[in-house]
Amino acid sequence: MAERDKHLRLVAGIPDGATVNLALLKLPEGALMFSAFGAAGEIDLTKPRDPHAVTIGFLWRVKRLGFKDLRFHDLRGTHETMLLDKGVPVRVVAARCGQRRGRPIAQLCQAPPQGG
Repeated sequence: MAERDKHLRLVAGIPDGATVNLALLKLPEGALMFSAFGAAGEIDLTKPRDPHAVTIGFLWRVKRLGFKDLRFHDLRGTHETMLLDKGVPVRVVAARCGQRRGRPIAQLCQAPPQGG
């Protein structure tokens, strides 16, 4: 399911597994994919999330799950590796991760060792 579809389902309160034509939903003009939460937990679709709040929430969950020394930025390398493992071209992975060229990623890529 596309990320936007998941967001629309969440905002509309549609339960998982329910079949709904999401084309019938209308988001307000200027609605953002990753919108801010208000003080009482309400969602303001026109304001972006505070990056600091994302970091704090991530660190809280990392601690609660018992991981040690895991940073949000560490997930970037995992994301890149997963995309490359799926056969996504290096230039596409580089663009998705905010790099202008794929060279830094390509230099880190190595063929997996052959069994034998």
